[in-house]
Amino acid sequence: MIILINGPPRSGKDTAAAIIKKLLLHSSYEYKLSRPLKRGVQYLYDIEPTIYRLLEDSKDEPTSFLFGQTYRQAQIDLYHCLAKSGGEDVLAKMATQFIDRKVTEEFTIISDSGRTAEANMFVKHYGYDKVGLIQLERSPCNFDNDVREYVDINCCHCTWIINDHDLEIFEAQIKKVLLEWNLELKPGL
Repeated sequence: MIILINGPPRSGKDTAAAIIKKLLLHSSYEYKLSRPLKRGVQYLYDIEPTIYRLLEDSKDEPTSFLFGQTYRQAQIDLYHCLAKSGGEDVLAKMATQFIDRKVTEEFTIISDSGRTAEANMFVKHYGYDKVGLIQLERSPCNFDNDVREYVDINCCHCTWIINDHDLEIFEAQIKKVLLEWNLELKPGL
């Protein structure tokens, strides 16, 4: 099963993925659609691993390593170049190739689903009943200065979570969703 997590920057997508991995009884793999973009920016700008880690921690701050751009903007620019030849769903096409070749776990969590065309690609490739979507809302987070959006797809399970509480409540919200989807959770959690 593919579990898509969708929401604006800083809405809790990575935290949600970590919680899902912790709760699921069966093994899971987390994949980021931004993976090829991050690697591409690193190689295109010849960025050393130590600098790369700094960019990850300050992705919305302009930096001389990217000629005054933010790390996020450099990724967005690279996405637009790839989308010109591969289509709006190019990152999902790359992801499905990787998942089909390399991932053996029962669940794949896509923690940064952000475009309707990409999310629809997963439904088309894996099937309606093999894709679930968790959409996160968190005030004041939004999609300003980002190419991502709230996705609109037709899949087996679609759920909204408002992440305006503490971590314990957020985890309880996610657990409730997984139980509603009839997924097996680790005992005692």
